[in-house]
Amino acid sequence: MPEPSYMYQVADAYNGYLFALKRVEIRRKEWIEVRKHLLLDRLRTIKGQFNIDAQVQELEVPNTIGAVALVFNRVDSGITKKDTLPPQVYGLDPGSLAFTQSTNGTVSVFVMMPKIEEHTRESTPDLLRIVEPEELDEKLIDELFVEFMYLLTAWHIGS
Repeated sequence: MPEPSYMYQVADAYNGYLFALKRVEIRRKEWIEVRKHLLLDRLRTIKGQFNIDAQVQELEVPNTIGAVALVFNRVDSGITKKDTLPPQVYGLDPGSLAFTQSTNGTVSVFVMMPKIEEHTRESTPDLLRIVEPEELDEKLIDELFVEFMYLLTAWHIGS
């Protein structure tokens, strides 16, 4: 029979595992019942208040529990392909800000940088931050939106 002190370690390890499972369950419930709706409402408020040409969407993203995103609408890039008749204006996908719940229940915040049709490669999303669902309040959502705007501004002006 194993030493009693080792059995305490086994019990502690197993209890830690059970605690982790419960924590994931709590995080998922918080996302589904509270934070996802708060995100949708806050991003819609920001979009409406500042007349932003974007869509607020609830998305199904692979390897996540769900996602909410502010996706800017496609616009003309100002770059024209002149050797076609009529000249072709390339489109600009201006970028997006996405909040996704990972399978462990935490929320990852991503930025998708702009892409100009046939001029810039498709980029992978940049991770801004990983947060606990209960950390997502209006103040943090606003701060992350501001950070997103600074990143987009820097992309456009090249700094």
